[in-house]
Parts: sequence; structure tokens; C-alpha cells
Amino acid sequence: MSSGAPAHFELNVQLTPRDLYNASRAITRNQLGKSWFVLSFISILFGVGALFFLVAKELGMKLLAPVSTFWSVLILPAFMLYLYYVAPYITARSMLKQSANLRNAIHYVISDGGITLEAATARSDLQWATFTKAQETRDFFLLYIRKSAATILLKSAFASKDEISQFRELLRRHVKTVSFRTKN
Repeated sequence: MSSGAPAHFELNVQLTPRDLYNASRAITRNQLGKSWFVLSFISILFGVGALFFLVAKELGMKLLAPVSTFWSVLILPAFMLYLYYVAPYITARSMLKQSANLRNAIHYVISDGGITLEAATARSDLQWATFTKAQETRDFFLLYIRKSAATILLKSAFASKDEISQFRELLRRHVKTVSFRTKN
């Protein structure tokens, strides 16, 4: 299919708790943007500092700061671990409990005209203008409606790698900001 030819895909997507967890982590990274890397780096530095503090105390070295400093140094790394691992887990569990649509398969019809989805209790026709960004990960595509919410399309729902390539072309044509995975 050439890049300008009409595309049409029908997908049946059944999300697992792991899919929702991984998507929640990706959405969290998207929300934080570039500050995610800065915060992660600073957290690692704080964590190394706390480890040094523990080792120095264990070796009987004289410490310039009180033990309470050790705990305050751990707050940022602990918060980052919570933000990256615990919060997405809680979000995924909550979403599964609250939404019958996520506990059942969702049928998507995707074309140059937009995306139609049919779920257990809902049907929606979404124009491409609805999506502000498209992001590809190892296992899925995230089509962002806003910075904190995205439609999850599993790559495994596509019939072939060729269909995935065609879908990328469709996204390039219709979504302003796209971010594709460059490594397999």
C-alpha cells in the first residue's frame, strides 16, 4: 500500500492488567515530559548519596549530618519509584474495576475517516483531530486525547507487521505529533 492510499483496519483488542499497567507507565512519562529524565537523574544521585550515608555509618565513619538527613534524602527517590511503578499499578487496577469496557474486548475500525470503537457499553466515532499525539511502544500504540489520557491499541491485534507499517503511515498523515519506536 502506498503512503497516500486509503487504509482500513479492524482490530479486536482485549487489554490485560499488564497492558494497562505498561500503558499507564508510558502515559506517566508523557505527562512529565522531559522533566522525567531530570527527576530520574536527581533521584539516582540522591539514592547513591543515601547508600553512601548508610555505608559510612556502618563503617563507623564520622558523619557531618544527622541520621534524619538520610531519610530526607530518600524522599525523592521513593517518590519517583512510587510515581513510576506504584501509581500506574493502582491506576490500572482501578480502571479495570470501574470499566466494563476495559474488561471486555473492544472492536476498532480504523480508516482515513477516523476511528470507530465498539465496547461492552459504548460506541464512539472519533475523528483524527481528536488525537493530539501518537506514541509507539514495544507492545502498543497510544493515541493521546489529552496529555493524561490515551487510547491503547495493541500491536498484537494487527494481522501482520505490514499492517503495523500501514498504520504508522496513517498516523503520520492524520496526527500532528507522532513518536514511533525505532528499535525492534
